[in-house]
Amino acid sequence: MKKTNLIILLIFTIRLMAYAQSCLPDGISFYSQESIDDFHLNYPNCTEIEGNVWVADEGITNVDGLGVLTSIGGSLEFWSYDTTINLTGLINLTTIGGDLNFYGTPLVSLSGLDHLTSIGRDLNIYECYELTDLSGLQNLTSVGRDMAIMRSNLSNLSGLGKLYSIARDFWIIQTNCINLSGLDNLTTIGRDFHIKSNYSLENLSGLSGLTSIGGDMVLIPYISNNGNLSLVNMEGLENLITIGGNLQMEENNSLIDLTGLENLRAIHGYLMLDKNQSLSSLQGISSLDTLNYGLYLRNNPAIASISALQNLSFLGGYIWIDSSGKLKSLSGLENINPENIYSLILTGNDSLSTCEVESICSYLANPDAEASIWYNAPGCNSKEEVEQACQASDISESGKISNFTLSPNPAHGVVNISGNLHFAIINITFYNNLGQKVMHQHENTDKVDISKFEQGLYIVEIEFNNQKIRKKLIII
Repeated sequence: MKKTNLIILLIFTIRLMAYAQSCLPDGISFYSQESIDDFHLNYPNCTEIEGNVWVADEGITNVDGLGVLTSIGGSLEFWSYDTTINLTGLINLTTIGGDLNFYGTPLVSLSGLDHLTSIGRDLNIYECYELTDLSGLQNLTSVGRDMAIMRSNLSNLSGLGKLYSIARDFWIIQTNCINLSGLDNLTTIGRDFHIKSNYSLENLSGLSGLTSIGGDMVLIPYISNNGNLSLVNMEGLENLITIGGNLQMEENNSLIDLTGLENLRAIHGYLMLDKNQSLSSLQGISSLDTLNYGLYLRNNPAIASISALQNLSFLGGYIWIDSSGKLKSLSGLENINPENIYSLILTGNDSLSTCEVESICSYLANPDAEASIWYNAPGCNSKEEVEQACQASDISESGKISNFTLSPNPAHGVVNISGNLHFAIINITFYNNLGQKVMHQHENTDKVDISKFEQGLYIVEIEFNNQKIRKKLIII
């Protein structure tokens, strides 16, 4: 009995292998319709091609002869320039281990790829101008490397409703997309997200599921001098929390503000806004608290306020603001910890007269602070003018100057706090000449022991009644 069962199992296995076999480890190229039609005759029972598949002839109109295929271990590439090709013959294809590439293929539809669930490497759709949507890819869940859609008449990305992950870069370049609807389940982009020269793109709606971008987010021109000309704001990115690299936006001439980025907390690279002619404020980015590699606001002639940066506490690298003609004040930068500012550049801002915010004053208190300040309005037209404004204001957050003195100054051993202080002192903080916090004292006192401090210049911050006032102190 056991022997009989073994024979039956063996026969079943042989028959199964006969009906489903892998083949062509070196791949195959199809140069004619006849070669596709005869595939099942030339390679009987082959359902899994191990290598690459290349379809490259203008006479090929369909791939019906490939209907037996369930998977391709390598890449599937289509090269065709005149003949419209029908993909319905690929209806049984579920996985592609390499790339899925369409280069200049006059596709009307991607129907036929309906059962495709994963692409191991790249998905590239280049210059497929007849394609108006991505229906046919509705079961695709992941792209193992990069995804690029370039030069197409797509008005949106509908058809990608189950796509949740792009492991590396995502490129959307020179399409007719008005928005990005169709990407609602996309949660992660592993590396860079490039949106370039999509002249009809008005907003980014359709990206509501996106919570993180592992690398850069780049909205700039592609080759030409025109970016995303119709983009008004960043609506659609309401759930984006972190950008692992830079946020770079250039020449988006209809961009008014950054509405849509309300939940963005951290940019682990730099923030660069350059040549956005209509940008009037940074509204929408008020939750940002971390900016690791600098702030660059350049050639934005309409920007009048950066107050939306009020919650930014960590900024490493440059603060570079130039050619922002309507900007009058640096209000919004006051809560940045000055310890990590590398350099300050304020140039060519015709209306900028108020630069004496707390973080800037603390940074400039460092004798080694690098600062280039010129061609701004009076009050912020040189490093010396800003330092004088800082000293005059004493950086009182309430805008009121409360007189007090530190004595003796220079001091050694003990410093006394005296003056017109009508409220109890809440906190006393000392910063060294590098802007580093060296002591914090939480008590109401008019004497502070400084005997263990090294000699040098310090900034003393006194907090009382919701005010913070700073003075310079020299310890000898």
